[in-house]
Amino acid sequence: MATVNEWSPSDENEESLMKKTLELLKNGEEKITLQDQFKKIVLVVGDTGNGKTTFTKWIAGDDTKLTAIETTANTGEYTIEDIDGTPSSITISDTVYPLLVVDKETNVPYYDCPGFNDTRNTKYDIATTHFIKKIVDFADSVKIIFIINYPWVRIGVDRRSFMQLLKQATEFIKNIEKLKNSFALVVTKVDNSYINRGTCLVEDNAIIAGIADFLKKVRLELEAQVQGSQERQFYEAAIKFISYFLKKDGEQYANIGIFRRPDKSGPLSKIPLLLKCKENIKRIIYQNLTFSEKVDDDFSYTISLKSKNIIARIVEEINKNVWQSLGYITEELGKYYSTLTYEVRKQILLIGYVDSLLEADDLRIEKLSCCLRRGIKNLSYVIKDVESVQSRYDLAQRIKSFIVDSEIGDFKTEISNIENQGKYFDFLQVVSEEKLNTRSWDELFRKVLDSIFDVQKKLQEDIDDLGPKIRKHVLSCFDMIAKDLQNQLDGKIKILDLQDIHDKLNDFRDSILWLVEKGKNVTNAKEFLKLIRDVTCRIMINVPNEAAMHIIKLENCLNSLQIFCKTNCIFVSSAWFQPFENLIDQLNEHKVWYNFLTSLYHTFSEYEIQKEKEKYTVDDNENWENAEAASEISITETNFQQFLQNISQNNVSELEIIKNIELTEDRIEELNRMLNLALNEKVIMDSTNSSIFITGDYIRISNFIKITNFINDILTFSSLTKLGQFKSVYIFALNTVYIDEDLKLPSLNVIIIAPKWEIIGKRKICLDGTGRARELGLTEKSGRIFFGIGETFINGAQLTITVEGGNMSSGQNGDGRKSGESGNQVIVQGQKHRSTTFFTISGAKSNKTWNLEECILNYDRVDSERDDTDGANIKGLRFSQLANNISEPFKIINKYTKYLAEQLKHSFKRFSLLSFYKRLNDNNGIISIYNTVGLIEEFQEIEQENDSSSLKQSYLIPIYQSMLSKISIHAKLTENPDDDHMKVLKYLCTAILSKISILRDESQANLIVDIGRHLDMIKTDIEMLKDLYMQSKSLISKCKEYYNYDVNKRVEEVKNFILKHILPELNAIQRQVDKDIKCLIIETIKLQKDAKKEKDKLILMKQKLEDSLAQKQVLYCFDIIAKVITFLCAVGAAIGLAIEKVASKVDLLALNETEISSKKVPNITSILQLFESEIIRVKNGALNHLNTLLRAISYQVKRYPESLKDLLKVIEEIQIRKNNVNEKNLRLAEIKMIEDDIKQEIIKKEQKLRSQLEISS
Repeated sequence: MATVNEWSPSDENEESLMKKTLELLKNGEEKITLQDQFKKIVLVVGDTGNGKTTFTKWIAGDDTKLTAIETTANTGEYTIEDIDGTPSSITISDTVYPLLVVDKETNVPYYDCPGFNDTRNTKYDIATTHFIKKIVDFADSVKIIFIINYPWVRIGVDRRSFMQLLKQATEFIKNIEKLKNSFALVVTKVDNSYINRGTCLVEDNAIIAGIADFLKKVRLELEAQVQGSQERQFYEAAIKFISYFLKKDGEQYANIGIFRRPDKSGPLSKIPLLLKCKENIKRIIYQNLTFSEKVDDDFSYTISLKSKNIIARIVEEINKNVWQSLGYITEELGKYYSTLTYEVRKQILLIGYVDSLLEADDLRIEKLSCCLRRGIKNLSYVIKDVESVQSRYDLAQRIKSFIVDSEIGDFKTEISNIENQGKYFDFLQVVSEEKLNTRSWDELFRKVLDSIFDVQKKLQEDIDDLGPKIRKHVLSCFDMIAKDLQNQLDGKIKILDLQDIHDKLNDFRDSILWLVEKGKNVTNAKEFLKLIRDVTCRIMINVPNEAAMHIIKLENCLNSLQIFCKTNCIFVSSAWFQPFENLIDQLNEHKVWYNFLTSLYHTFSEYEIQKEKEKYTVDDNENWENAEAASEISITETNFQQFLQNISQNNVSELEIIKNIELTEDRIEELNRMLNLALNEKVIMDSTNSSIFITGDYIRISNFIKITNFINDILTFSSLTKLGQFKSVYIFALNTVYIDEDLKLPSLNVIIIAPKWEIIGKRKICLDGTGRARELGLTEKSGRIFFGIGETFINGAQLTITVEGGNMSSGQNGDGRKSGESGNQVIVQGQKHRSTTFFTISGAKSNKTWNLEECILNYDRVDSERDDTDGANIKGLRFSQLANNISEPFKIINKYTKYLAEQLKHSFKRFSLLSFYKRLNDNNGIISIYNTVGLIEEFQEIEQENDSSSLKQSYLIPIYQSMLSKISIHAKLTENPDDDHMKVLKYLCTAILSKISILRDESQANLIVDIGRHLDMIKTDIEMLKDLYMQSKSLISKCKEYYNYDVNKRVEEVKNFILKHILPELNAIQRQVDKDIKCLIIETIKLQKDAKKEKDKLILMKQKLEDSLAQKQVLYCFDIIAKVITFLCAVGAAIGLAIEKVASKVDLLALNETEISSKKVPNITSILQLFESEIIRVKNGALNHLNTLLRAISYQVKRYPESLKDLLKVIEEIQIRKNNVNEKNLRLAEIKMIEDDIKQEIIKKEQKLRSQLEISS
């Protein structure tokens, strides 16, 4: 029960009364218990001093805490007190705050309410009425128990108290009819009367019947007075109340109960008389009454006239408190928005400077702007709400909602104060008869809103000053982006094939042109930036992040600051597009330049120039077409115009525009590189064991004789062919092979592969076999093989290729015995021409068409030349040689493919070479000559070229793709899917796809290709793990420190306990034992003089001496062992403590008096002998205890060898001391000395270990 122990005198001044009233109300908010699970409540109400608190505790609480105490002995008068000593018979009730008591059996909550007629003053009148209203407002359903003293409901006594209760009850309950089944009357302090002063106690029903008679009599009187009375309304309500009290259940009154006075001392729970009363009252509450759902109109609340007189002053104080709380809230709001303004202006300052722009937090600006915008909006709303609000509680709810929406500090204390003050105000308005005063709460919020508007004007001025800087900055960012895009495009153009540049430049230019046209319709910089991103994605370049981030940040900041601007902050400028229009001009200029280079390259590729290219490879343009001045050509900015004048007669395109173009270092480098490729590329001759390779861009047959072998410059092509070791010559041209001279190679196979063949004049390639007759009967060599592939043939009809077999020698006559047959037609085994294979590749449309004519002559017999010689031997006769053939023609294609791949690094050549390679490998005839081995060899050849470079050669992708196409065709032709060839093709396909993926950088999604970035990510992860490790290490360290601290604390506690309690007790016991031993010795000596008379006593003393010495040694041993265990660990400390406690108890019992039986006293000699033997036995016992102690310490050393290994040496030394002296010769003093030494060593070890522990901690 919440109580107030002191109260002010009735004459306290009004100011003090007002403050104390509000203080009492405030305390009630904290002390009154309201719980959501207790919405159905039982109210215990009545006048002050009727025992409501005692009744509530008794009926619902723990009545074992209530005790009946006799006031005066032998009077039979008892009062009830709780265990705290609070009596029930007090003049002024202490109940101020409604007290919640929950019946543990039924879980029904009871509220012990303050008295209706509180005997104190105005502040309690107001406070208690408010508290009761607070409880009722909180509840959903109620039952009401009215409490009254027994003397006020007896016939013949003053009825004013009962009538006062009726008055207050009728004023409290407005809807009596609704609550008629929910209230009852309990009469307390009922005297225990006996019939005729005998021993027969008046029954409860008899007392209740007497109370009912009283109620009936009052009702009759009220019914008689109701007509014409000014208090008719009260009388009618009172009559209803009494009638419902008198409701009967059979023969018993259902709504009347009694609470007797105790008839004996003791807890109320053990007094049968009261238990019976309690049972009857619970039946009334739980069975007869029902919970009634309540509404606000069911109850009313009144206070005294005196209390009403100070309501106005209390309301003024409430208004003052609310004003102070609101003042604090609005003051903090002003500070909050002032801080927001400072942050916004700080961010605006950062935006205005390029160097600090990235430090500006656009998200922060947006958040601050939103807060200010939301603050203005919410303040406007709250001002409107506050203007019309009347209830202070509603005011608090509006302000709370405003604070929540604005996401400002909680202001819980202030809001709670306003809410409470509002509740007080609403309550006072209920009990007051006049409308209470209020204030203009919106005034405080208007000041805050006005300050925000002032701030908004300053921000507008800052933003206006910021505008020109932002426009300039945005323009510089777009200019930076355009320049970066130009640099990226220049880089892409450099690595493009010369023939591919034209299309790419058109694509780049059209994309930028689309950007400029679309950009004219954008509404802000971010939209234009998005268009730039779309274009860069299309042409596969990147937007510079820094410039883009600057634009985005500026745009976001402006959007966030728009709230403070009356005009639109977002702008669009036509100047944004100028850098990109300049980029278009640059791309157009690039297009003109590369058209010029392409035309120039084709010009210098013509035969007339290639035939005499020494005329053009001059270092001085003044010597143009002067072969004698041949050198390396070099174009510079100085001689560029002279160079253009020199080539003006060669019909080079874009020449007039090129004269005025900007000549950069990159362009001069590209021009010289192109000229070197066209004019300075050498034709190279190489040789292997059986083949000669002639390679170059442009190869002239007439120039063969000038070529020397790269191994031996002395050997020319002619000399190499005469060596006889070579079987084939390979002529691989990347651009054109000029057949400007007849080629006769009877001993060599000729393979020519070139995209373009140009026949100069009428030319013949002769690969006939030898035709001169030799010895009789011998054959000649057959014709060689010609293998040629080309895409474009110029004057092809002027080329004749012959491959004829050799002529035979003369035949022979018979063997001399028989005449041979005529030698006119000697039959030999001849070879027929089987087939000629043509691989056709579509030529260019500009070439003049010509038909390839094939002439094949086959001879089954050799024509007769002359007669045979007679009589020759047929020995050594030779048949004609088989015709030559190419068993694996794919090897030739693979060799050319390898050479072509090596030359793809030159961008000027790449496009034409890859085009020729694609047409070559798309040809069905070429595809048909490949088998699985050929495909594998081709892959290996390309891999060697790929592996020879440290860079990713993405230009090899078309070759790999062509290989995939051939593999696919061969796989379709494979009948058995499980064939070994099919498995090989699958593996090969997988390997090629992997290479393509790597070259395209598609592996980035799954593989680590950017090692640096990957390592940075790993570094970040490692640092994060390091932080987590440090945090965990810190936690472990803290746990370790806490554990060590806890262990040390416990050890210290055990040690202190031992030092302060155990050891002093042991020392005292030891001193007492020593004293007793000394006394026993004295008495023993005395007994020796009077042995016969003191036999029994001597035996007793001897027994005491024996027991005392033995127990002393045992205790001493336990003490040392406990000391050892104590400093080992906290658990050991507890064990040691337990050992010493047990030892102390045993020691206390060691010298207790014991009864001994009387025996016959022996003579003095036997007594001395007995004493001597006993002394020896005691010494032996001490020695045994010493050994036991040593074993115990040794055991502990073995358990903790690292910590206690020093003690092992001490034990060994003691064992040596014992062994040096016979144990039987040891005296008690020596044993004691050894034990002291052990103890000192253990103490030292303990101190050492503790020091180490402190250092490690």
